[in-house]
Amino acid sequence: MTFLSLFAQATEAAQQAVDVASQAVDSASQTVDVASQTSGQLPLPALILIFCMPLLCFGLALSLFLLRYKRCPTNKLLVVYTKTEKQEKSITVTNQSRFILPVFQDYSWLSLDPMEKEIFFEDVKLPDGSRTNLVANFSMAVGTTEDLMQNAGRWIAELEESDIMQLVEEMIQHRSEHIIASMPVNEIRRNDILAARIRESVAQDLQRIGLVPLTLNISSST
Repeated sequence: MTFLSLFAQATEAAQQAVDVASQAVDSASQTVDVASQTSGQLPLPALILIFCMPLLCFGLALSLFLLRYKRCPTNKLLVVYTKTEKQEKSITVTNQSRFILPVFQDYSWLSLDPMEKEIFFEDVKLPDGSRTNLVANFSMAVGTTEDLMQNAGRWIAELEESDIMQLVEEMIQHRSEHIIASMPVNEIRRNDILAARIRESVAQDLQRIGLVPLTLNISSST
């Protein structure tokens, strides 16, 4: 079963929920007429049952629709997981509202709010043999282009923010070691040049998991 067919089923299910609700209202109206005509022939419990059944159907259809229809806030992305024929997950990331098909689909959220991380580089060895301590204040966010959203849905949608921060810290530290080893000492001590080099280098790694760097400031620490 392809995603397009599942999406078509979801749309059809949503339409059916609306149709059922409309039919339930009509049925309830008809039930009132029948009940008024047969009130002298049927016992009271039967009349109550006849009147309540359409309302119950209406309530169930409306509840299903409301529970599975997800309105996407402006500061989040909706990640939809669809089961395929091979029991694998097809991932779709969108900033639009969606009806989540029961059984076949699940969902999670990705926040678009910026994330910040302070990273300490202790006892960093410089090319001239001296050592220094550095502090990096880094901020990033989930990208909003199609490719970046799909990467984020695939790699970080099911991670806690603390796990994402840990992953980013490892990326920055790994890149920083190679950059510092290859830069002249006078450029390393100019924190703005070092920050620009690290930011440019780590941006490629972040994009692979759907993130974009926003700011990176580096300062010396005693």
